[in-house]
Amino acid sequence: MGLRVYLGAVWRGASASRARWPAAFVPRTGAPAGTELMGAQMAELPRVRRGPLDALYAALRRLAPQIAATRPGEDGGGLRVSYRGQAATIVWDENLDVYAWASGEGGRLGPDAEKAAELIARAMGAPGGSD
Repeated sequence: MGLRVYLGAVWRGASASRARWPAAFVPRTGAPAGTELMGAQMAELPRVRRGPLDALYAALRRLAPQIAATRPGEDGGGLRVSYRGQAATIVWDENLDVYAWASGEGGRLGPDAEKAAELIARAMGAPGGSD
């Protein structure tokens, strides 16, 4: 109701600077500023992982949700995937900047997470990606 009163006053010819803001819209003294409040709320959110294995995990969830995949941990053990009794581990080779099979098939999967996810799905016989 307060904003409607303010806009009504401006509409009737009072200048925006002379129209009075309703009490609900006037900042209170001692109240935290909007950015401070937002910063406190943002600090409570979980941290987002942004490594190459996290990108591959997200691509697998999107392109081949049938494949069971464990989130990559902090230990750097790789991304473990399985489908219908087949299991493999995928790692990020930092020297070559490519995804590679650490177990299972062996070999390189390339630097792109989306294409690597398609190759993993195809190698494991799972539907997904561009069949």
